[in-house]
Amino acid sequence: MQDLLTAIAKQAGLDRVLFTPAVKQLYFEMAVASGGVTQFKHADSTRNGLSYAADKADDKKRALLFCAYQELFTAYDQFIQMSRDMVPVVILVLRDELGRQSLPNVSPLFLRDTAWIQFWTHTYQEAYDHLCLGYLLHEERKIRLPVMVMQSCMDGGGERTFRVREELNLGSPLKGLESARAGQLKMTFEEAFARMERKKEPPSLPGSYRQLIAALPDLYKQCGYEAKEDSLPVAGKVNKANRAIVSLLPAPADIEQNGYDSSGGKCAFIRPLCYRPLAIRDIINQVAELEALAVVEPEVSPGVLQPPFLGEIAAMIPAGSKVHLRAFTIPTEKTVLTEDDIARIADSITDGA
Repeated sequence: MQDLLTAIAKQAGLDRVLFTPAVKQLYFEMAVASGGVTQFKHADSTRNGLSYAADKADDKKRALLFCAYQELFTAYDQFIQMSRDMVPVVILVLRDELGRQSLPNVSPLFLRDTAWIQFWTHTYQEAYDHLCLGYLLHEERKIRLPVMVMQSCMDGGGERTFRVREELNLGSPLKGLESARAGQLKMTFEEAFARMERKKEPPSLPGSYRQLIAALPDLYKQCGYEAKEDSLPVAGKVNKANRAIVSLLPAPADIEQNGYDSSGGKCAFIRPLCYRPLAIRDIINQVAELEALAVVEPEVSPGVLQPPFLGEIAAMIPAGSKVHLRAFTIPTEKTVLTEDDIARIADSITDGA
């Protein structure tokens, strides 16, 4: 994680990387490793960290806030305000359980209606690529929507997860952004006043989302991902399978790549990388002709009436499809699915059970 944060800070020309109390230990490690570079700072609360990042964005500067999802619960009103004001902020959210600081009854999905873009990542490579996507959206496409990268593990493994082994490619899709920022000239008072006086239609959230949906496929390709036209990448694919599992939570890499073989036939595994806007068109095209489909998501927070991810998929299944749809929820503190989880879910949807 240190390599990832150091690379993104340098390549995106960040003015500040803020760490909240739940990830304070990583802040200390990075501060020591960097020789006390002022770029890395500790925020005493999520609210203060978000306020600082928003202020920097207003000043045409960049900051990255790194925090745990449990800490976001205290700043829900800020998330709504920042999306309403279209503040181009990027935050990296750790979905792992963090001991006594955990809130097991609060799902990351409780933020789904705040209008933030949500990228759900698992490997370090996915986290790095989607942080790049966030800054590319703001700088290249001028789309002022806040971005939330939801990362499932911090240290590549642990008691509750399988270990992620990967060669991290920190080649910069952000090339040129830092020099472009450095080359910007400060406006004179007269120029700034003239810009304020210029009457212009303010941007809107619906308009920005239309721009976002149009821009994301090209930006994904710029970061090395493959996707069909007018669609967004997903991990996994349906290939000679009669069933499928769609999940925001990752599975072991071999299952994501090749599916799961059991007595009931082959069960594919599909994981969207982008939840808002959801990469759903490609998913629906793949699964509409299957026999059965399981939708897996974290348990909802108290007060949420139904699993939101399931509802979005169910609404887009074609009327004539015979696919049998089932929903499964996973405890909030669990951020990856094991092979046993996959086997249980795959067996439960065999023959429409």
